[in-house]
Amino acid sequence: MSLLIKELWDLRWRGIILLFLTLLTGYFVLSNYEWFKTVTDIAQIEQGLKQAPFLNQLLDMETLNQQLLELFNNIDFYVWSQWFGKNLYQLILLAIIILTFPLFARETEQNTNYFLLSHRTRKQIFLSKILASFFSIFLIIAAGSILPVVIALFHEFNFSLEQALMYGLQLSVSSLFLYSVVVFFSIIFNDVIKPVIASVIVFVALGLMGKISGMLYLNIYRYMTGVDIFFTSSIQTTAMIVIFILALFILMGSWHIFKNKDF
Repeated sequence: MSLLIKELWDLRWRGIILLFLTLLTGYFVLSNYEWFKTVTDIAQIEQGLKQAPFLNQLLDMETLNQQLLELFNNIDFYVWSQWFGKNLYQLILLAIIILTFPLFARETEQNTNYFLLSHRTRKQIFLSKILASFFSIFLIIAAGSILPVVIALFHEFNFSLEQALMYGLQLSVSSLFLYSVVVFFSIIFNDVIKPVIASVIVFVALGLMGKISGMLYLNIYRYMTGVDIFFTSSIQTTAMIVIFILALFILMGSWHIFKNKDF
């Protein structure tokens, strides 16, 4: 059995559970659009708009209410706001941590690196673990991105494959960056707890950066949720290239540390 297959096999139950959770959540969210409309209190939302003076300065209440109703009846807005922009990206964050934090740290904690290194080179070990874990994450991303297209076939709404591919591509690249961060922590720490704590701290910090005036473009979650795709129907190509390069840079740095680390 090759090391890559062994790593995939080791990840199988975590990957299957996360994939099942993603599909189950997606089915519940995407199949209940009509139910969502019946339980949402439009009057309460309108009352909230009246209490937001900055909105009243931009548009009159009649226009605001009209646009609210248009969004409320827009299935694309529902799919984006409740799935891509909310539940799916949160599930992917969970998958990135669960499938990545023990990759190298567990081997170090359990002192099994000696056994691995006696049968494989460091490059084989590093590449096998990286490919197996991100492949598992990518499968979950792909399933979650295609799910609206599949469910649309059985319900009275349309969602194009092109839209799904754009969301999926941008989510994959953004996830690769966060994945590289967790890989880095898994290599530098010698137990499985510290990579989780460090990853959560970084994930929260990245979210807070996006709330600082003038730093919106540094918010990785803006790209994960596909907000630009919804409003402009296009991928943020420049941002994706920069994020991809940063992810590769972190992965190369992680490889350099792993290659020279004493076990």
